[in-house]
Amino acid sequence: MKVTTRKGKAFLKLDGELTVARAADLKDALVKSIEKADTIEINLADASLVDLSCLQLLCSAHRTAAK
Repeated sequence: MKVTTRKGKAFLKLDGELTVARAADLKDALVKSIEKADTIEINLADASLVDLSCLQLLCSAHRTAAK
């Protein structure tokens, strides 16, 4: 999981298995991205597995960012 920011945009690259075991790290990365940037780009190309807990976090982050 890697977060970079540039010119008001955050780039979040997620890799490996995005399961409940990594949900806390994903939440932290999403919160930091929302705080630092106006736009977030999430790259899931290297994710091998995504479970429901991580999908819920992504949806929640979207709703939070839209506010």
